[in-house]
Amino acid sequence: MVKVRQLLEQLNINPGLLLTQIGGLLIVLAVLHRMFFRPIQGVLQEREERVRERLERAEAQRQAMERARADYEQRLAVIESEARDRIQQAMQQAEEIRHEMIEKARAEAQRILAQAREDLLHERQKALVELRDQMAQLAVRGAEKILEQALDEAAHRRLISSFLADLEHQQ
Repeated sequence: MVKVRQLLEQLNINPGLLLTQIGGLLIVLAVLHRMFFRPIQGVLQEREERVRERLERAEAQRQAMERARADYEQRLAVIESEARDRIQQAMQQAEEIRHEMIEKARAEAQRILAQAREDLLHERQKALVELRDQMAQLAVRGAEKILEQALDEAAHRRLISSFLADLEHQQ
């Protein structure tokens, strides 16, 4: 301890004054600690807690947004898939309707063609009957002129039937 005193004297430091200043500094630090550091530390802790809560809320919101985005993307994929399926179904239905319409048109064309053939055949037969009647009349007139005699109704019918039978054999 003697050496410390000698050193303090060489440095012109009064040990009593030094102890008083150290004591005063400790008192000031105690008062500052009690009046300022504790309240400031409490305020800092409260602020730190608020910041932590905000960060936790922000993280929770970010995770919620990620989940919502993933859900949205999943729904969008489902909607796109359903849309593609509906478009495909519509295209298939359109193709089926097209084939059905083509088949109906073909059937209608066949029906019209068959009807036209039938009408043509009927008209041909009608024309042949008319032609036969005209030929029979011409033949009767020619025969009357040749025979220069008038035929009665029964003879006329026999002559027509005979002429028609000859015509049928010739065809």
